[in-house]
Amino acid sequence: MYCKHCGGFIQLPADHCPKCGIAVSSQPDPRSKFVEEDTAAVNRSRWWKHWLRQASVGALIAGFGVLIWLLTYWLMDTRMLKGKTLERGDDILSIVFNISSSTLTLVGLVTIFVSINGQHRIQRCREILWELMELPYQCWNDRGKFEYKFTLEQGIRQRFLAYKEVMHSGRTFNYVIVMFAFVIIIIVSSMITATVSGMGSAYFTNMNEATFIKHTVRLGVVMMLAFGLLILSLSRISLIASLPSLRNLIDTNATKTGLSSILFAAITMRVIPTNPLVIRFAFPFRNMKICPWIVGTLRETGEEVLLLGGPFETDPNKTPLRLAHIDHDRAHRLQYMVMPEFDVSLYSKVKYHFELQSKQGTVYVRFEQTADESGVLNQDWIHPIGIGPKLAIESQLFENVIPRS
Repeated sequence: MYCKHCGGFIQLPADHCPKCGIAVSSQPDPRSKFVEEDTAAVNRSRWWKHWLRQASVGALIAGFGVLIWLLTYWLMDTRMLKGKTLERGDDILSIVFNISSSTLTLVGLVTIFVSINGQHRIQRCREILWELMELPYQCWNDRGKFEYKFTLEQGIRQRFLAYKEVMHSGRTFNYVIVMFAFVIIIIVSSMITATVSGMGSAYFTNMNEATFIKHTVRLGVVMMLAFGLLILSLSRISLIASLPSLRNLIDTNATKTGLSSILFAAITMRVIPTNPLVIRFAFPFRNMKICPWIVGTLRETGEEVLLLGGPFETDPNKTPLRLAHIDHDRAHRLQYMVMPEFDVSLYSKVKYHFELQSKQGTVYVRFEQTADESGVLNQDWIHPIGIGPKLAIESQLFENVIPRS
C-alpha cells in the first residue's frame, strides 16, 4: 500500500512508513472512500435543474413580452381615438412599418453574425469527434497485436479539453445577442399589433377589410414570434448540430454519439496492486458494468488459485463491481475496489481479466503481474496487455448493406 501522508510505498506487513515514519494503524482506511453512488438521484437532480432553468427563462421572456405589449397597446388605446377620424392614417402605418422593417433587418444581420460564429464552432467540434473515433484503433500494431501507448490517453484528454472549450466558447455573448434579438421581435410584433388594432374604425371604413387586415397581421406576428424562438436556439450549437455534450462522451450507454466510450475506458484502465486492490480509469466513465476474473499463482507451491470471479463464458452468475469512487482531487479519475484484502507477497504471478459491459458493447481487458528477479511482484501500476472489443457499432456496420440469408 501507499502512505497517505508522503506517498511512499509501504511493503506489508510493515508497521511504519519507511519514508516518513507514520504508523500504518494511523493511515486512513482506503476502503472508506468507496461508496455506491446514487447515479439515478444525480440524473434526476440534473434533469429538474435543467427544466427549472428553462422554465425561468421562458417565464422571463413571456413576462417581458406581455409588459411591452400592454404598454404599446395603452399608447394606441382605442378609447383615445373614439369618435375621431384619422386624416393621416397612411402616414402612421408607413412610419410604423418602416421602423419595424428597419429593426427586423438589423435583427437579421445580427442573426447572420451569430450563425457564422456558430458554424465555425460546430465544424471544429465535429473534427474533434472524428479524431476521437479514429484514436482508439491506434493501440494495435501492424500485426494486430495490442500495444499500450500512454500518448493515446493524453490524446483523448487533450481532445476532451478542446471539445469542452469549443462548446462553451462565446456561449454567453451569443446568448445575450439572441435574447436581445428575440426581445426586439416581441417589441416590433406588439407595436404592429397595437397599431392595427388601435386604429380600428377610426381609419378603416370597411369593417370586413379591417377584420381581414387584423387577422393577417396577427398571423404575421405569430410567424415572427416562431422565428424568434428559432433564433434562441442559435446560441446552443449542441442542439442545432446534434452534438453530444461532454457528459455524453463519458457515458458508455450513449449510442448516438458515434464514439465507443467503452473502448476509451478499456484503454485508460489501470490495475493498482495495493491493499485493497483497486482499478482506476483516467476519466469518470458512467453506466458500465465491470465483472472481474482474477487468478493467482502461489509463490510456495506454484499452484493457480481463483481469487475472484470466474470465466465470463461459463459463469452465469457474474457479479459486477459495485464500490466506486471518483477522485476529484486527481483529475476526476474513477476507481473501483476489486478486493478488500490483497496480500501480494503470497503470489509469484497474478492474471487479471475484466469484462466491461454497456449498451455500446462488451470489451475484455487483460492484465498480468509478474515477479521480478528477487521473486517479488511488481508494485507499479499495471497497464493492459490485451484488449478484445465486441462493439455494437461494429456489429451493426453492414447490417443494412448485407441482408441476412
